[in-house]
Amino acid sequence: NAIRLAIADLWKPKVMLWLIAPITCALLAWGCVAWLWWRPLTGAMASLLPAWFPGGWLGDWAPGVRQFFATLMTLGVLGPVVMLTAITVTALFVMPVLVNVVAAARYPDLERKHGGSFIGSAWNTVVALAIFILLWFLCLPLWLTGIGAVVAPLINAALLHQRVFRYDALAEHASPEEYAQIVRGARRRLFLLALTLSPLSVLPLANLFAPVVSGLAFVHLCLAELRSEEHTFELQSRFGISYAVFCL
Repeated sequence: NAIRLAIADLWKPKVMLWLIAPITCALLAWGCVAWLWWRPLTGAMASLLPAWFPGGWLGDWAPGVRQFFATLMTLGVLGPVVMLTAITVTALFVMPVLVNVVAAARYPDLERKHGGSFIGSAWNTVVALAIFILLWFLCLPLWLTGIGAVVAPLINAALLHQRVFRYDALAEHASPEEYAQIVRGARRRLFLLALTLSPLSVLPLANLFAPVVSGLAFVHLCLAELRSEEHTFELQSRFGISYAVFCL
């Protein structure tokens, strides 16, 4: 349901203005880096290749083949870096807009308790990225198993998305206590949502919109969980008062 509502929200004018902003910023930033330092980057990648690769049997073609693989390695590193940058831009600058759009349309009754902050969002994103990079290196041996090359990146991306976007989706409306309670109580749903959306990051064209779609879906799920949490607390409070009056 969160994904369905997120896709429906993509056509709202305020959302469409920000739809490709994260990936555009990331592409421009890293495109400039690649344009300015392409030779040093490919040179660094070439230095990681074994000295004997690709072998003397290719003759005059050997340097060109070595440069080709160095170029592929450079693009293979820049691709994930662009997506991580797009996720960071979405978390820090686009998520507040998405929260306001969704909250105004579907959750106007929720009180804004301002349990999070921009600094908290930045720190949460840095920690999530650090964990993602660490797990990426630890999972590299699994790429040799074939299926691990598909499963490991998707699971790692899901862990990144749910950690980044759950904070920003609740920062405006939830108190710190409510945030912790939702993370504990809805951990499985949050991860399954992230795992369902993580393939969007690797699909051509879909990856242009993936950060914003993921952000919207997490806003819908997290605010729904917050409303449910507040409703449960209200019922418990009413029951407690009724029971106290009954005892009196």
